[in-house]
Amino acid sequence: MLIFYSVILVLFFITYFYRKWYIWELIISFLPYLCGSIFLIVISNIIIIISKLITKSNLVYYFIFLVLFCILLWFYIYEIYSFYNQKSNKYNFKKSIKVLYANIFANNSDYEDIEKVLEREKPDLILFTEFYEKHENFLIDFMHKSKIHLDKKNWTILWYWNAVYSKFPIINFNKNLWKNIWNYWFFQIMRDGQPYYFYLVHPNSPVSKDYYLKRNQQLKILWNDICKNHKKHDKIVMVWDFNTSPRSHNYKEFSSLIDWKLYNITRKEKIFFSWNLWKMLNQNGKNFSFIFNLMRILLLRFPILCHIDHAFVSKDISFQKFKKISFNDSDHDGFVFEIE
Repeated sequence: MLIFYSVILVLFFITYFYRKWYIWELIISFLPYLCGSIFLIVISNIIIIISKLITKSNLVYYFIFLVLFCILLWFYIYEIYSFYNQKSNKYNFKKSIKVLYANIFANNSDYEDIEKVLEREKPDLILFTEFYEKHENFLIDFMHKSKIHLDKKNWTILWYWNAVYSKFPIINFNKNLWKNIWNYWFFQIMRDGQPYYFYLVHPNSPVSKDYYLKRNQQLKILWNDICKNHKKHDKIVMVWDFNTSPRSHNYKEFSSLIDWKLYNITRKEKIFFSWNLWKMLNQNGKNFSFIFNLMRILLLRFPILCHIDHAFVSKDISFQKFKKISFNDSDHDGFVFEIE
């Protein structure tokens, strides 16, 4: 048992302190589950210590492991707690813009469910990733009735799988977009003479080390473009399937670079999950490697959740009524919120 504890302890400390590495980033992304695992180890250690007390056996090493696991558990829990539960201000908006974002999943064929969500939320601006023309063809009548349009003179659904529907005219800045270089859309809307700049971002998913490196490069390009495109008081909204959790080293690095300008409003939640690993494996697992298919079978619908969808807004933008929304056939949850 002591050898087992030693190996587990080393692995957990490596995961915490060396998250720059590809495999450790993937593991640390599921930090709440690591906390649960450590908690179970602490409980088992306490039970062993009690049994050793009864038999009057040597307890020194078990006490040492108990202290070390408790310290590690405190680090993990504090990281989660310090990210979320941020203080939220209350505003009385007169002319808000209601934004809806979601990765609806490319093979999502439950069109009625998508329409029901849009009908219920009644957004002014819709930002979709993994959106195909088959989705547009079904929703076109609904969008027309809702006076929400896709301005195809300025906006084109190509093979980037993104779409924006807006009640406001769109000025599209993506004139020369190259796949796997930008992997985001950048546009502007006007409201009462005030420009709002929007980014809809969908970098590569780190399902392999090659994709992991591509995603990191895309984040660097995005940061450089933000610095180049904007002045200090520009009103910016950035929503995305980040494919990166707040526990990732790359998230922390990117967040620190844009901290002068943008704030992640998902931090206002007590805790936030937006992606279901089992649903993703069930929908896509057959297209992945043997290990992903094995995970799909072993999980047995167990909800392994992660926070990889984010919403950043300028610090001089007021926001309220942030709420998570779900789509039946998507492995991602989306969200709606109001800005002014």
